[in-house]
Amino acid sequence: MTAAPSEPSVASKDAAAPGVADSAWPPMKDKQVVVERREGAPVRGKLIAYEGTHAVIVQQDGQVASISKGDATALKLDDPAAGKPAGDAAKPIAEKQAPKWKYHKLGLFTLHGVGYSRWRTPDYRTGGAAYNLDLGFGFNFSEKFGVYGLVGGAVGARIRDKEARGQYGHFALSFLARRKYIAFLPGIGLAISSRRGPGDEFIRETGVAIPIKLIGMIPLPKDLSFLIGLSYDLAIMARSRPFQSFALQVGVARF
Repeated sequence: MTAAPSEPSVASKDAAAPGVADSAWPPMKDKQVVVERREGAPVRGKLIAYEGTHAVIVQQDGQVASISKGDATALKLDDPAAGKPAGDAAKPIAEKQAPKWKYHKLGLFTLHGVGYSRWRTPDYRTGGAAYNLDLGFGFNFSEKFGVYGLVGGAVGARIRDKEARGQYGHFALSFLARRKYIAFLPGIGLAISSRRGPGDEFIRETGVAIPIKLIGMIPLPKDLSFLIGLSYDLAIMARSRPFQSFALQVGVARF
């Protein structure tokens, strides 16, 4: 009976494994490589020397490994992504988030309404109905924030038993903070006030103005918005400490 041929031993398999040609080492110097061996796990790192019978590799953990060239079965460039779990892959850079609603870099609005203006001085406290108007022009840094120049005030207030007429104006820098259907505009700037009467009496004064507006917005065609909101002005001036104005205003804007 003829005996079945035996399986080749592990040792014979290893001996039959191809080696790495001497000409393959020079092009890989100072590069990240993977050296596969007949025995042991592959070695990854930077090839810094290959002369003689051994190759020297600085591994990724900083340790230096000396590998017998006769033990090497393959030499190839290292793929940095090899061996890394999918979760460790670099995430793509997020694209710039698109605005949540359409807006314009240059904004413009106007507001008009009726309010109540009150002067408080060392000599008297008086107030009356007035026409409140404002015009703003500015720059929107995003759909949620902008900076505006604000010009406006309250005119035509009949005060001191309707024997005098008071006017108030402000020139302010306002900051627009908004959501899609609501906006808040606090500001600070220059206040100017005048009062004429009774008789020939005339008073003019200046100071600090703090205008504040809370506005609701209803979209209109052509990127316009209908505005309706409340306005409050506080001013500290030479004699009027303080001046206050409250108003209900409506208007149009292009934010």
